[in-house]
Amino acid sequence: MTAPKFYPQSAANTKFDLELFKAPPKEFRGAPLWSWNNKLSKDQLFHQIGAMKEMGFGGYHIHARSGLDTEYLGEEFLNLVEDCVVEGKKNDMLTYLYDEDRWPSGSCSGQVVEENPEFRSKHLLMTRYKYGDENTPPVPPVAVGPTRVGTGRLLGVYKVRLDEDGFLEKYSKIDESKIESFKDDSFTVWYAYLEYDAPATLFSSSPYVDTLNKDAIDAFIKSTHEKYYAKLGEEFGEAIKSIFTDEPQFSHKSSFELADSKAEAFLPWTTDLEDTFRKQYGYSLLETTPELFWDLKGQASKPRYHYHDHVCERFNRSFVDNISEWCTKHGISLVGHMMHEADLISQTEALGEAMRSYRAFPLPGVDMLQDKREHHTVKQAQSVSHQYGREGVLCEAYGVTDWDYTFQGHKSQGDWLAALGVTFRAHHLTWVSMRGEAKRDYPACIGYQSPWYKEYSLVETHYARLNTALTRGKAVVRIGVIHPIENYWLAFGPWQTSVEERTERMKNFDDLIHWLLYGLLDFDYISESLLPELCDIDKIDSPSLNVGAMNYDVIIVPSAKHLRRTTYDRLLKFASNGGKVVMMGEVPSLIEVTSEPSLISELVAKSTTIPFSRKALREVLTPFREVKLDYVNPKDPFDPTGASRYKDTILYNLREEEDGSRFLFLCNTCKIQSRPNTIITLKGTWDIIGLDTLNGGLIDLAYSIDTKSRTTKFYHTFPVLGSLLLRLTPTTQSLAEATEISPRKQVSEPVLTEPVSFTLDDPNVLLLDRAQYKRDSQSWSEEFEEIRRVDNIFRAQIGLLPQGLALPQPWTYKDKAKLVSERVHLRFEFDSDIPVENAYLATEHTNLDNISIDPELQVTFDGKDVAIEVDGWFVDQDISKVKLPSFSSGRHVLEYSVILREVTSLEWLYILGDFGVELKGTKAKIIEIPKTIALGDYVHQGLPFYGGNVTYNFSVSDLKIPDGSKHLLRVAEFKGPVVEVLLDGHRVGNIAFDPFEIELPETFSSAKTLQIKVYGDRQNTFGAVHDNNPPFPWCGSFAWYQSGDRWTYLYRLGEKGIVNHPQIIAL
Repeated sequence: MTAPKFYPQSAANTKFDLELFKAPPKEFRGAPLWSWNNKLSKDQLFHQIGAMKEMGFGGYHIHARSGLDTEYLGEEFLNLVEDCVVEGKKNDMLTYLYDEDRWPSGSCSGQVVEENPEFRSKHLLMTRYKYGDENTPPVPPVAVGPTRVGTGRLLGVYKVRLDEDGFLEKYSKIDESKIESFKDDSFTVWYAYLEYDAPATLFSSSPYVDTLNKDAIDAFIKSTHEKYYAKLGEEFGEAIKSIFTDEPQFSHKSSFELADSKAEAFLPWTTDLEDTFRKQYGYSLLETTPELFWDLKGQASKPRYHYHDHVCERFNRSFVDNISEWCTKHGISLVGHMMHEADLISQTEALGEAMRSYRAFPLPGVDMLQDKREHHTVKQAQSVSHQYGREGVLCEAYGVTDWDYTFQGHKSQGDWLAALGVTFRAHHLTWVSMRGEAKRDYPACIGYQSPWYKEYSLVETHYARLNTALTRGKAVVRIGVIHPIENYWLAFGPWQTSVEERTERMKNFDDLIHWLLYGLLDFDYISESLLPELCDIDKIDSPSLNVGAMNYDVIIVPSAKHLRRTTYDRLLKFASNGGKVVMMGEVPSLIEVTSEPSLISELVAKSTTIPFSRKALREVLTPFREVKLDYVNPKDPFDPTGASRYKDTILYNLREEEDGSRFLFLCNTCKIQSRPNTIITLKGTWDIIGLDTLNGGLIDLAYSIDTKSRTTKFYHTFPVLGSLLLRLTPTTQSLAEATEISPRKQVSEPVLTEPVSFTLDDPNVLLLDRAQYKRDSQSWSEEFEEIRRVDNIFRAQIGLLPQGLALPQPWTYKDKAKLVSERVHLRFEFDSDIPVENAYLATEHTNLDNISIDPELQVTFDGKDVAIEVDGWFVDQDISKVKLPSFSSGRHVLEYSVILREVTSLEWLYILGDFGVELKGTKAKIIEIPKTIALGDYVHQGLPFYGGNVTYNFSVSDLKIPDGSKHLLRVAEFKGPVVEVLLDGHRVGNIAFDPFEIELPETFSSAKTLQIKVYGDRQNTFGAVHDNNPPFPWCGSFAWYQSGDRWTYLYRLGEKGIVNHPQIIAL
């Protein structure tokens, strides 16, 4: 069998179909990671499949996640997966599998190592301290990476001497029995132990799996993939196209800070590593182990280079190659992403080399968190995808961006990813449930719990349309760059002796990609380890270097001291056949970690050498340019001195079909500025049609064709974070229609009517997040404490683990009734200025269909029992509404009591109703709901904790409407994910992207009401409102558990609503 095609309609190479572009089918659409994180029920799952369909998704990745209370891969779990496959097919959606309970992949929730302890992940510990030494440094309470375990096996004892600068001067392996007689004070004795990694609750209190051991990964396949195949094999390659692997890695490498360190360092290891290393290289790794940790002065270490290469290859053969081979044989594709792909140090420590891993992925994948722009991460995967002729690139996108991430943010991230080849977005994350810690599992939830979910198809269909074009044909890339990762390995010694080289190589790595990509000189990285497989040296006979499915006209060797012999040989033959090799900056001096001056001289003589500078690089690559960009007026208007010019912010993706036609995608990555009157010049003579990815239509462009210079030119204004997709068809005719874009003639008037009436889609919210507390045997605390803190106070007293995403999964507790438990009590107080009827309490401790053990909730309100009768849900189906009695103005007391267990958590409560809320400092009280709302932040207008949608109702008769043949509404400044515009309740459309305008229908002036609905998010309702550093870009569960200056009892709320006057524009 073979892996299924992700884009069969593109692979068929049929004529581009505009109807397909207008209404793209499921395979071109993204599929979120769907977090299965509670006691699962079919009804709840089916409801969410319907919601995801409404959002424009083409499928979903079923992803077991923290909170799962149905046995992972048990009969019930697999039956529900099968049910979802069937329901997905009914909704014309694809089901994608995920290979682990949480992450990283490989352990089957600890089962692999529980059944065979030898399959535990292993590391080599390098230490001065022999087991039993009382001077052994303590293990840090929070460790990043492997730690000393103290129960390993001694592999070697070494005497090590460093020179005065910290370089390795002399060493030898010595017999353990002779340690006591060793008296030379110029040497230090070091011990190398083979240890198993420490257990972790993330893996059901087992260590991670040994990813260097193929037998261990075979056991993983048997425990996971074989189970899915037995249950769902008939759907493999059809309704189920792939299985996602997440962050596989080996035990992380570390290095000493100081060469003469009293700290300890670690390297990934496995039981037979010495044997396989000796078999490959002909010498003992254990005899040369000190060279892995300390630098030699003035020379490179061959054992170090061989070690990094050998471990990387073992990892990939054991894990990625192995699993991908199984998947292909069973008609399914392996997708996902590796751990720490981003830069030279992170790859070295966790993987060795990211590009080598991608060779086995039918759709290479990456992870993009925090709205970062990790160009290397994506370019590495795209390069392998190009060279192996893959269909595209997958990206797990949008993770940890928080509730207030906007549609503009989604498009901003998605566009630059698309420019670098991403065709399949796996959205991080949509939750089955928000119960307990799940709501802190890296929000936002890209699902029905977000009030904008029904509008999300605007974003998703944009990418689906884009993919109908960018999955066709073949990438047009003429420049290849030798990836510098192996040069970084050689410098992986103590920071004291390697910091300058490591820092410079990292900076060069970053500078080079920025100079190329934003200089509109697209390129592919070339992995030295993959090059022999992809480039047959016997077929190099022209000035174009064939690397797999790609052909490069120029190869850049960026500031390298070392090349593999296989790389050298191919570059030399390429240069000898007229190919252009550019030596940039440092010229290599080593081949296979050996000085080879005569060989190097021969290659340099046939190459072009340039300094490591942007100017030199762009000049030497001018003949290979496909896209050129200028501006009519390049001066930066944001600079009052007029001295600055626009920075490089445009990226592109260019693909060519077999008939010679092309697709060009360009995007502006600048978050604050448009790029007006951009002059785009294309190599070649082309007829141009613009494809509107937001509405499915066509865009007429005026362009000029110069047949003498064989170029095509047009003008375009890129909005902030704007993009453009073009269809280019070869032509031989001249044309002279391109002109500068004149400023549009318009008259605008601000919408001055304020305040205005408004409507809320949800009930308003009073947050109850601080309470007095007690256990059954205690009296009430004097202070009112925040509930997340109360939860952990109780846990410490009762003897339970503190809250966090790495707690053991609820499903692993076989008899929850026997868990340590105790009834705990909370006492909330709040004031109300008004009497309130029809109020509700929102709580998670009901809805027993989706919880495995009853917390036995008890509630009193002003001393009277409240009947626990569920009357609907709030935001999430696992947050129930319980009717409260009517109450008068004054102070009120709500007492709340549950049985606390390892699988139960205390959470904030919410009073819901038709009222306003006034917040002053740490005190919030109920007030009369305002009748009107003014422009500006509505948080301070009675809605501090409200997370739903707000509709502003403007009377059209009160608006000053300028004369014109066409009218636009511009809402340039709003705080919310997206805006919807309505006239008399009838939808006009969305405003989400710069320039934040929408055309109004001809009936506008005769309408009664112009409604502007600002969609909400859940930031001020469920977000980390006590985190005293809200701009921190990583929104994880720790943000709710801050301390010191990072914590405040005040409320750090996000600004919401229309914060400046909308404008009516007449054209």
